[in-house]
Amino acid sequence: MTSVYQDSSTSFYKYYFTANTHQVAERASELMLQVATDGSILGIRFEGTDLYFLDGSNARQPIARLSGGEKALVCLCIRLALAEQALKIAPTGKLQFLILDEVYRRNLDRTADKSVAVITLDIDNTASALKG
Repeated sequence: MTSVYQDSSTSFYKYYFTANTHQVAERASELMLQVATDGSILGIRFEGTDLYFLDGSNARQPIARLSGGEKALVCLCIRLALAEQALKIAPTGKLQFLILDEVYRRNLDRTADKSVAVITLDIDNTASALKG
């Protein structure tokens, strides 16, 4: 019985990941472009289960090359993009609430705090537009 559950769970994960990864990466990239205004991060990409960013020259780089604050912003953008994608595919089209743990980490400076505010405002505007 456990084997059947694990197989079903793994199949669902692979299907969901494959079906939604591109949209999540594109939306996370849009959010990131709003806060990485210096052109240092042009996008976020998944290859299989690996995560990369596109640097200022549009070259793929491992996330490990980013600073702690930049990693935190990338993670926030991905979390919010995932939430938006869940909202789009939810049967009711409504997401009642969203819990984000440790959004304001100690390593975020004032610039990053402002970036989080910009991203949050964009998400609020997108959610309002989706509600119609």
